Amino acid sequence: MASSGQPRRVEIRLARPDELHLLNDIERRAQVRFRPHGLEDTFAAHLLAPSILESAQRAGRLFVATDPADDPVGFALVAKLHDWAQLAEVDVAPEWGRRGVGTALVERAIAWAKEHGFSTMVLSTMRDVPWNAPFYRRFGFEALAPESLPPELRKLRAEEARRGLPVGDRVLMRLAL
Repeated sequence: MASSGQPRRVEIRLARPDELHLLNDIERRAQVRFRPHGLEDTFAAHLLAPSILESAQRAGRLFVATDPADDPVGFALVAKLHDWAQLAEVDVAPEWGRRGVGTALVERAIAWAKEHGFSTMVLSTMRDVPWNAPFYRRFGFEALAPESLPPELRKLRAEEARRGLPVGDRVLMRLAL
């Protein structure tokens, strides 16, 4: 294990089928960070379905960050949305937050999209939560104006509203790859 004050090292790799049951726990625990914003219960009510995790794992679009013991401490799920790659989910266990784990997961998701020939990656996130839209801007993601959204992203926005997500506080973002 790394000495005190040193970042603990993680590896990013494809998720294995035997790890899928651990990912909802990571997702659930990561929601605690939304408590000060009044959003913990909202996001906790919308955990990824096991079938979505299984499908993404089989398709090679589900990445885990693992600790030195090779246990998952975070994950990123990439989806296909129209002609774009979509960064659909990134979650990091709270005790691993602010150690570069989320950055490593996003970088791997972007690399996957490039490797698979996508020219654009999109995501939907909270506009003003520091580890959401401001975090993704560091990678070059740009906010899309609501009035200029293509039909596929308007459909994504409508689906988020149907699920009870606060779409007025969310922003759709795009990264040219």
